[in-house]
Amino acid sequence: TGSKIHRVQIKTASKPGRKGYGFSLTQGSADTAYPEGTLDFFALVCLDLDLIYIVPIKELVGIQSAKISLESSTGRLDKFREAWGRFCPHILTESVNL
Repeated sequence: TGSKIHRVQIKTASKPGRKGYGFSLTQGSADTAYPEGTLDFFALVCLDLDLIYIVPIKELVGIQSAKISLESSTGRLDKFREAWGRFCPHILTESVNL
């Protein structure tokens, strides 16, 4: 059917800090960054807004934290906002409500 199983690491932030939503992109007690090949996507979830960023690991490989600011639409991760089509090709333009 052309379906593929993707490895997704979900990271959440319950409310914004001074400069936006902060996400730790580390694993284990040593707080190491996820190496390429261990997962396909990060799902960065802003819990209080029901907003999800679907970010390919290649965009964040080796990075230990990410920040999402809703005050600007030109942020590095903005293109991944509600980007469900990245791993669900049949969902291209419709917003997904959880």
